[in-house]
Amino acid sequence: MPTETAYLSQQDRDGGATILVVDDEIGVRMRHEDLCKQIEAVKVLSCASIPEALEILSSTLVHVVLLDKRLGPEEDNDPRHNGIEAIPEMLSIHPNLQILVVTGSIGKLVDDVVAAMRYGALGFVLKGGKKQDDVILLQIKNAIKVAKLKLEKARKISDPPEEKSAPSEFAGPSKAVRNLLKQIEAFSESNRPILVTGEAGTGKKLAARLIHDHRKKFLNQDDSPFIQLRTAILNEASVESTLFGHEATDADKGITQGYFELANTGTLFIDEVTNLPLSVQAKILSILDDAFFCRVGGNQKLRVSFKLVCATAKDLEPLVQQGKFDEGFYQRISTFAVRVPSLKERKEDIPEIVKAILPKCCRENNVYVDYEDLPMGFVEYLSDNIFPTNIRGIEDQIARLLVLSPKDIKGVPQFRTWRAIPGLQPFGNGKGTRSSRASITVKELMTLPFDINGSDFPGYCELMELIERKVILEAKGHFKTNRALSRFLKISDATITYHLKKIGRTEQPSASLPITTPQGVVS
Repeated sequence: MPTETAYLSQQDRDGGATILVVDDEIGVRMRHEDLCKQIEAVKVLSCASIPEALEILSSTLVHVVLLDKRLGPEEDNDPRHNGIEAIPEMLSIHPNLQILVVTGSIGKLVDDVVAAMRYGALGFVLKGGKKQDDVILLQIKNAIKVAKLKLEKARKISDPPEEKSAPSEFAGPSKAVRNLLKQIEAFSESNRPILVTGEAGTGKKLAARLIHDHRKKFLNQDDSPFIQLRTAILNEASVESTLFGHEATDADKGITQGYFELANTGTLFIDEVTNLPLSVQAKILSILDDAFFCRVGGNQKLRVSFKLVCATAKDLEPLVQQGKFDEGFYQRISTFAVRVPSLKERKEDIPEIVKAILPKCCRENNVYVDYEDLPMGFVEYLSDNIFPTNIRGIEDQIARLLVLSPKDIKGVPQFRTWRAIPGLQPFGNGKGTRSSRASITVKELMTLPFDINGSDFPGYCELMELIERKVILEAKGHFKTNRALSRFLKISDATITYHLKKIGRTEQPSASLPITTPQGVVS
């Protein structure tokens, strides 16, 4: 985004904490600045007034504020000069902010401490000499830890910790993968958004992770967050609140930070971006232009900076032409587009993919084997039968092999009859056509994804009629009488007669998909 380079300072890139010193006395302010700089990897900002402090907080990710209790003349009762009374407004900007109130007056110390704690301050410290500086320094270090823990906890809600592993989906020597990784490395160094496309199960989320990881190294930004928005689990009404956060009208209910704030200085990954409402797409485009936004229900402008990565399995251009996807948003996110290749384009990688994902599959299924223990021909079978779910399909097949194979007395799987395992019959020849397998089971049919958004989806009623016609015609050719056919299909004679008249007796059954009868597979 245009403002990101200016907004991300070197300290932001280094991943250290940011401390804001607010004091109207320049000597005290400089002393506290020097004190804070004794802490390794911190950025120190300072100002002399509450309005200045609020402006800084609205545009910068600050972890700790060292706040003077009284700013301005002692006789002035202006609330803008009362540091304690400014605490709620500061926390409304950064809910995870930790505030340490500093004072040189002990006249109303107990009352001030109570008020500061009630408003949400972390601590209250006295100004003084060297000994008191040591106390302040200790409090600041503790405040940094608390701030980072709270921010990390908030981010984990949207990005649960995942097992650290090698990029198994992109294992292998293929040229397609090498080109993909080069693109990821180049595009991640730019501030502009990235669009990741590819079939289901090819590794689009992993591509987004790799973009984030390379960007962290490039910017030397070790603790930058990776926040994922799973649009499939959100309804239209909750998407905006989830992204922007919201401020409740009831003050007691406080503030909920949105994903824009949680992703600040890091990466925001929107999985299946086509599920975003058009209105939200336009608002995100506005943020990409000027970096400012307001929470739902609030009017405080907040500034954020993040790397936007969007993913989809769909072709966006037809959706743009149909008015189902915002054209301006599409143009912005597609400047750098990464297409993750399907397994059909990188079949030579499958042995290395199996090696890489086998340990994970073993842990998930509590069955432990080495790559060399897999049955002869199994990897070749996977290479010859590319599933629509790509790598997820390979994981499913490995799981079937590990779980359904018979075990010896020690629990070690025996693979001698692995080809007879349900679900491990050949699915396809890897070229988009069906192989010579005998049939597809109902269970397998129910696990395959339905492309209901495809251009050839006929609608529910017509689809049911097509399935009905297919089943009856497949079965009809294997039975001499309608009565035998009706018994096999478990419907009445009258019902089968009605359906046969409906579809027409002149139609011939297809031989492309033989069915399984009680007596076995009928060809």
